Amino acid sequence: MASEAEDKNQNDDGAGASESPIFDEGNPGEPTFEEAKEDFDKIDFTTEGETLGYISLDQARVLALRLAREDTEVYGDRYSGVDLAWEITDAEDGEDYYQVRISFRPVQGFNGEPGTELFTIDKLGTVESRQILTFPTVNRGLPSGLLALGGVITVGAIVVILFVSGVFSSDITGQAAGV
Repeated sequence: MASEAEDKNQNDDGAGASESPIFDEGNPGEPTFEEAKEDFDKIDFTTEGETLGYISLDQARVLALRLAREDTEVYGDRYSGVDLAWEITDAEDGEDYYQVRISFRPVQGFNGEPGTELFTIDKLGTVESRQILTFPTVNRGLPSGLLALGGVITVGAIVVILFVSGVFSSDITGQAAGV
């Protein structure tokens, strides 16, 4: 027993550390440099089957929404100072990247088609590209006031035509006259 304690004390470097070097190929049971490198290069997985360090498709969706909310300068002057609403319309899981499509539109007073934005996010969570595919387009329908005015003018024109053609004449004709 005394010899083991002496061996241990001989290995001390004075700082209290008595561990052997990480890659001591002379000790059996210690990994070689190549074995340690292979262990380092292995991809570890979580209990859910996802790779450690990688983000999931759901996390890529959240990342895209957060970036869209935080950086609205890409929408230009037209939408600066305008409250926008975002919605994920599509998300695809590729081999190396996630593709996330988001629609965006002004929150209030908007009647039309929302704009579309595409995010490309790598599996480590880095946004590789952000593209605005389309801007929101406003439907240019006729205002309801013009439609109502057009309806009143049409009804008035029909009544005038009927009076002129004699449908609403003051003469009594037909069965009402006893003929």
